[in-house]
Parts: sequence; C-alpha cells; structure tokens
Amino acid sequence: TSLPEVTIPDTVKSVGSSAFGNCTGLKKLTIAVEVSTDGSFSGSSVETIVYTPGKTGVMIDAVQESTSPTRYTSLDWPTLDARNTLKQIIFEEGITHISDYLCSHPGSVDASCTTLESIILPSTLKSIGKYSFDGCTALTTVNFSDAIVLESIGEYGFNGCSSLQGMTLPNSLSRSSSKDTKN
Repeated sequence: TSLPEVTIPDTVKSVGSSAFGNCTGLKKLTIAVEVSTDGSFSGSSVETIVYTPGKTGVMIDAVQESTSPTRYTSLDWPTLDARNTLKQIIFEEGITHISDYLCSHPGSVDASCTTLESIILPSTLKSIGKYSFDGCTALTTVNFSDAIVLESIGEYGFNGCSSLQGMTLPNSLSRSSSKDTKN
C-alpha cells in the first residue's frame, strides 16, 4: 500500500494478472507500449500513466477474434485497470500510434476511463485508434504538441467526452482523414 510509483521497461514482455493488484498507494505507472499487463493493476489507485515508446512506438490494436463476435485480444492495457482512478495519460515522444479501445472495451459501457481529465500527446504521434478515448466523460484537456504529425483519428476516438469543451486539431490532419472521425 506504500508503493507510490512503478516503472516497467520494454525489456519486460508481460506482467502477470493482479501482480500489482490492490496497490492502493500506487499513483504513477510508467510502462512501455509493448508490455502486456492482463489485469496486473486492477484494484490499484493509479492516477497517472506514462506510456513510453519501447522498441516500436506502436500500441497494438484490439483485434476481434474470428471465433466470437464479442471476444477481443490485446485489451490488457493498464488504462482499463485504472479506469476508476486515472486522471492523466502522458504519451512520450517516439509513440506513433495509440491503440483502439485504449480507455474502453468493446461492448461494455462500464469499461471507460470516466475519471480521466488530461491527455498529453507527443509530436511523433501519427494516429489515434478507434474508440481510444470513448466514454472519457471527465476529459477536459487534450494537449497536442505544436509539431505533431497526427494523420488520423479513428472513428469514435473521442466519443462521449462530454466535459471536453473544445479541441484545436493539428493542421497535419487532412480533410479526408478527419471526415471519418465521429464524436
């Protein structure tokens, strides 16, 4: 209960289920985008997650398994474990893609990061996946780097972000890629 911060580098491939579960003192998590967590932080009190680019800079998207219309893989981000306490996500320079369903789970309205208030995006970011920040009702601030090369925001990327008062999209978004963005 007194562990305030954890850093997990890209040399770690996965962290087991409930490894940091119920760590109520854990407030800050720094983790590489390739690390698989599978419920490792459930019950913790993480308020800030810093995603580092690791080796690739690409967060793996949720993929629907062909055997089931409701079964998805790669949905083990610590973001969902901290959905009731998370206030800020920082994406470090070098990250180029934010995964689909980062703060939500397909088919579940109860799996959104409803306490998330702020997102800081790096200049290296090229795409935000579909439903990435869906249902983040407390989100008020999205900070785009001045030099961001963002090319696309997936459908429903910021859907249901009812506290977001406005967002100035970067000039790097083309009209054709932004027309597919639904909110």
